[in-house]
Amino acid sequence: MAFTRKTATATTLALALAAAPLSAVSAQEAQAQPTGEAAPAAQAAEATTAIETPSFEEAQLDAFASAVLEIREIRADYAAQVEAADTPKAQTALVAEANAKMQDVIETRESFTLDDYVAINRAAAADPELNAEIAARLKTLEDARDEAKDAG
Repeated sequence: MAFTRKTATATTLALALAAAPLSAVSAQEAQAQPTGEAAPAAQAAEATTAIETPSFEEAQLDAFASAVLEIREIRADYAAQVEAADTPKAQTALVAEANAKMQDVIETRESFTLDDYVAINRAAAADPELNAEIAARLKTLEDARDEAKDAG
C-alpha cells in the first residue's frame, strides 16, 4: 500500500510541477555528470539548435533566473508536504497551491509574464548557449543569496 501511495505521489508531483520546468537547472546537473552520460544530451541539444533561438532582453533573463530560484524553493517545500498528505485529495490541493504560488512568483516579476517564462525555458532547452547563460545567472544569484545568509 505504501509503495502505491509513494508512486502516486511521485507521479502527481512530476505531472503537476512540470508546469514550471527548469532546463537551466538541468544544465547545471548535466555538467556534474561524467562526459559519457552527458554526451547524448549534448548531441540532442546540438540537433535542436538548428531552430533559431528568439532573443531575450537582459531583464527578462534576470527575471527568469530569479523566478527559477524561488520556484525551486517552492518545489522543495511542497514536495515533503505532498508526500506526507493523508489522501489523494489533500495531495491534489497541495499541488494546486504550489502551482498557484509558482505562477504568482513568475507573474509578479516586473514586465515578465508566464508566457515569457515558458518561452525562455523552451529556448534554453533548445539552445545550449542560452542555457549556459541562464545557468551562470543562477549561480550568481545563488552565490549572492548564500553570502547574504552568511552575513545575516
